[in-house]
Amino acid sequence: MFVLIAAVLLGLGFAYIAIQNTAQVTLQIGSFLLSSVPLYFALLGSFLCGLIICAIISLSEWASNTLALRGKESTIKEASKKINDLENKVRSLEIENARLQGKEKDFIIFDNPKKERPRGFFEKLKLSRSL
Repeated sequence: MFVLIAAVLLGLGFAYIAIQNTAQVTLQIGSFLLSSVPLYFALLGSFLCGLIICAIISLSEWASNTLALRGKESTIKEASKKINDLENKVRSLEIENARLQGKEKDFIIFDNPKKERPRGFFEKLKLSRSL
């Protein structure tokens, strides 16, 4: 809904600018010459070029952040697995220690790894394809 409202407002703003700026201008892009171009087309073209440049910069930042997070998630997953293994080893050592001391205690070892839910659309898609 927000995108629709923003598109309508941008359209109204551009229509207002187009009505006010109907003068003909000559554009020179390198050695290419465009004559008798309405001023609002020049304004729209420069706006779209700026929008494309901003999108490219934003896309590069998004990609670098995604790669950084992916590395940290794998590190956390490895650490969680190591913690779980160490907890199981401590439990087994406690059982062995109690057995050696002659204490009869029943220890129950729970091996309950946490199931991680997929966080994003592509992870859900990958999970559904692997089933």
